[in-house]
Amino acid sequence: MVPQPTADSKQTQTEPLVEPGEKLISVVRRHPIGLFAIYLGAGVAIAAVITLYAFVSSDKAFKGFSSSASGAVGLVLIAALLLLVVLAVMVRVYKQSKLVVTDKSLIQVLQKKFV
Repeated sequence: MVPQPTADSKQTQTEPLVEPGEKLISVVRRHPIGLFAIYLGAGVAIAAVITLYAFVSSDKAFKGFSSSASGAVGLVLIAALLLLVVLAVMVRVYKQSKLVVTDKSLIQVLQKKFV
């Protein structure tokens, strides 16, 4: 977590958690290195979908499924798009978590869902 320097008057007005009369010291956001695990998981999932498609569409695995290759391509594209949407939601939720430091309080905001 890297503290971000803030201007007193601007941040007090834009930060809804700061009470009137409190001085905003810093807003600390989660470190971007934490996104590595999210991206790694999404990459593994997309690779698994592509590998499954390659296995199913090959003539060696299932000879009867080769005629439905266009349907399988559509399913792979839908699965990949769904995984990308889930990835975008996970990244947004991760980035919304923060720690607000004022002269009178310490506020931890943990996002658990997409808002």
